[in-house]
Amino acid sequence: MENTPAPSLIRVLLIDDDEEDYLITRELLSEIETARFAVTWFANPDVALRELQDGALFDICLLDYRMGRRNGLDVLPEIVAACSAIPIILLTGQNDSHVDREAVRRGASDFLVKGEADAILLERSIRYAMRQKRTEEELRQQRTFVSAVLDTAGALVLVVDREGRIVRFNRACERLSGYSFAELEGENFDLLLPPEMKTSVMDTLARLVAGDFPYQRENDWLTRSGERRRIVFNNTCLTDRDGNVEYVVSSGIDVTDQRRAEAALAEARERELEVGASIQKTLLVRSAPTHIPGVTFGAFTRAAQRVGGDYLDFFVYDDRCVDVLVGDVMGKGVPAALLAAATKNHFQRAVRRLVHDLIPFGRLPEPQEIVEAVHRALTPELYRLCSFVTLSYTRFDLQRRQATFVDCGHPAPLHFDATGPFRKLGGENVPLGLCLEERYRQRTVPFGPDDLFFFYSDGLFETTDPEETPFGVERLIASVERLRHCAPAEIASSVCAEVEAFGVDGLIDDDRTCVVVKIARDPMPASRMVRHKEVPARLEYLDEARDFVEAALQEGTADGLTQDEIFRLVLASHEAITNILRHAYPPDDADVAPDSDRPSETIRIEVQCFTDRVILDLRDTGVAFYPPERIPPPILDGTREGGFGLFLIREAVDDMLYRRDDFGRNLLRLTKNYTHPSI
Repeated sequence: MENTPAPSLIRVLLIDDDEEDYLITRELLSEIETARFAVTWFANPDVALRELQDGALFDICLLDYRMGRRNGLDVLPEIVAACSAIPIILLTGQNDSHVDREAVRRGASDFLVKGEADAILLERSIRYAMRQKRTEEELRQQRTFVSAVLDTAGALVLVVDREGRIVRFNRACERLSGYSFAELEGENFDLLLPPEMKTSVMDTLARLVAGDFPYQRENDWLTRSGERRRIVFNNTCLTDRDGNVEYVVSSGIDVTDQRRAEAALAEARERELEVGASIQKTLLVRSAPTHIPGVTFGAFTRAAQRVGGDYLDFFVYDDRCVDVLVGDVMGKGVPAALLAAATKNHFQRAVRRLVHDLIPFGRLPEPQEIVEAVHRALTPELYRLCSFVTLSYTRFDLQRRQATFVDCGHPAPLHFDATGPFRKLGGENVPLGLCLEERYRQRTVPFGPDDLFFFYSDGLFETTDPEETPFGVERLIASVERLRHCAPAEIASSVCAEVEAFGVDGLIDDDRTCVVVKIARDPMPASRMVRHKEVPARLEYLDEARDFVEAALQEGTADGLTQDEIFRLVLASHEAITNILRHAYPPDDADVAPDSDRPSETIRIEVQCFTDRVILDLRDTGVAFYPPERIPPPILDGTREGGFGLFLIREAVDDMLYRRDDFGRNLLRLTKNYTHPSI
């Protein structure tokens, strides 16, 4: 025979004040073969309640409806409170639908009518009640677990119904908002929203209910104290059996501090970019010279990222010689700008050092010497940084009418000859930073009146339109050719504007730089005589300086100036040198005379005679003083002293210029036109 499992034991709590009913119930239970029952009977419900409160364990409770002073409906809630896990079956004397409904509402699992229930019905009712209670208990435990998880979770969890009423609000929401769930249950969640966001958020809810799920949304919450907190919500939905959205579940993360940190970082980066742009404007982009007779300049630059790797510079030696540097560092942004600033600084140092070193030899450093010096100093660093620098370094010698250039892998400058064919000034040298053994060599081309030179970076011709067609060098040449009769500054800005209009709207994907050099139609004639002299900056050398100026003027301008004009120009130079000694080299102490020993301080005098004018240049390295145009004329009534020396100088010359040059020297230039110019 097969072994069948023994029937399980079910502990029954019977609360009934009628002993006969107790006996009948016990008899019915004994007829059930599928289980064994241990019945504990209490005629007094209060005694039964005390047993439950003391921890007595039962699997089912059979509760009589009529028990003298108390009825089962009154006792039901007390039993549930004492032991919520026990299923309860209410035994009634008659079938009363009102009592049945009320019993279920107060916690009964089922109800039976005495006299109508047999063993089979009683067994089934007990079995269903116990199963239902187990199911309810499992659901309760699950809800308790879910609630515990939600309430201990750091994320915000908000559940709303289709109308936006709050049905769940976890502890994280309570801590953040300052409201309890009890306060907000059943309320519309828009009370947590700032006024200006309510419409858009409620529109989002309508879309969610309709099944159109933007799974993530970011908006503000208003706390009880009025503080704004920025929340990122991820949304999902719970649907009914028909697939309709019944609830929207939103889990959120408070990103207020993160957004503030991001905003502060963005602000700091913006300040850095502003500082970088200011540094670039100061260090990388030099204003084009405006005072060189016979040539005009124009420059334009725009970085792809507020700051960039393009750079340009001008080195003005005198009115007859100026160098133009245009370069590009690999990369973009702040790193490229820093490296461009370092490159430009290397060139400035190299120019100054070489100019100083070659003073005894009476010449300027050649462009190839300058580039070689920078190459030797900078290339090892570029090796270490895995970077390189392209550049074009060009010297314009206005006296010899020639341009000498060194190409270092940069886009070839364009030379538009007024009388001959267009040409590209390309070279064969590689960029700085690629080869330590590279030797940079210069090339020279002549130029004439109305010639134009155009220097540029690759950002101009590599700019692409929406179809990714590049602007190209040929289109760039055509643009410059079309604009070549305009002023250089206009050419530079117009070409760059045309390139920008060609590209994708508002997109600057590379740094763009160009420099325009235009030779005047009537350049300064070649000088026919130049004399130089350098004297110590002391008063005892004043006569020597005056004698040099007079001798040079007598030699070079005898047929252009009268003796009276020469005398007055010599007097003007004497007055100018005296002012330099008094103002450019003031004594360090009141007891030290202005003519005390200054072995390293000199005044350089240059007299340059042309066919139509004479130019007298006085250069010194002393303290800069007020430009002549800011010094008021003298008052002859004796109420104010000063200004007479400047008055004498102005009366003797046709033009006077004072400025400080790129090498920190003061330059005072006196120009006198000839009375009878040579033909």
